[in-house]
Amino acid sequence: MKKMINLILILIASVFIGWGLLTLAYLLPVEKMNSNMFSSTEVIVSEGYTPTS
Repeated sequence: MKKMINLILILIASVFIGWGLLTLAYLLPVEKMNSNMFSSTEVIVSEGYTPTS
């Protein structure tokens, strides 16, 4: 019974830790990512997109 309670507590803790990490990921600033995305788009359009596989 004690092992089952420990497993349930680990599951609940994992859910809250995962939720907290996901929240922190969404709090990252995206302004620099947006500017890099737009400059990369211009390069892809001018050079063409050739996937490597």
